[in-house]
Amino acid sequence: GWGSAVQFEFVGVGEESFFRGVLNNGFSDWLGPGYGLLASSAAFGLAHSGEAGTATPGVAFVFGLYLGFLHQADSYALGQVVALHYWWDLLMTVVALKKHDAATVLPIAHVYLRF
Repeated sequence: GWGSAVQFEFVGVGEESFFRGVLNNGFSDWLGPGYGLLASSAAFGLAHSGEAGTATPGVAFVFGLYLGFLHQADSYALGQVVALHYWWDLLMTVVALKKHDAATVLPIAHVYLRF
């Protein structure tokens, strides 16, 4: 569980740096704020599969709209959206660990060795 706290800090920083810091900024400069927000949110949604504890594409798209809106409203600063993404991921992990069944506890990596 504690490892997840560190893991999701990196996820929040990495995803928000790319999807908001690069894509939302770039698409908003190119297409305007409205279409830029839609384009970066669509990319965020498509990057999520719903597998291994991630959001489904539809949920990620809606969350991306919210994060992108906050990003734009905060003069394109990343601090607020990184913090929100981090806490969302961490709270979802706490819920999954609290359930503690085989369907919700997911390994970070699988290692297969051939002998």
